[in-house]
Amino acid sequence: MIIDKEIALPCHGIKITISGHTDSKDKNILTAGNITSDLKETCEHCNDVNCHFDCSKALEYTVDKDFKIHLSKQREFMAKILYNHSIDVVESMILAHAMANIDIESTAYVEGIETVIDKLINSISF
Repeated sequence: MIIDKEIALPCHGIKITISGHTDSKDKNILTAGNITSDLKETCEHCNDVNCHFDCSKALEYTVDKDFKIHLSKQREFMAKILYNHSIDVVESMILAHAMANIDIESTAYVEGIETVIDKLINSISF
């Protein structure tokens, strides 16, 4: 039997899709998963959440016509890159837990996610 499951957590727009099948012993074998959220910072120059703030428009923003680098703008981008990579790690952990059949919908788990995200937001300043 094929398994398709969608989970929407009540925080940060986190949505998880997992799929797999049931083996001959009725054990769920989860083989694929995907996670999305509204947590990542979007590049304001190309509107891509997966941009590492190194698109041509962002580079134009950090380097002026005389090739003078604006360090404050580069620091802002570096903080956003670090934040987005940190979110990737958190999302990967949540997806791995869902794939391992851990109850990620429990109140305690969701509170844990919110605590980690609050810590990230407070630790990494843009």
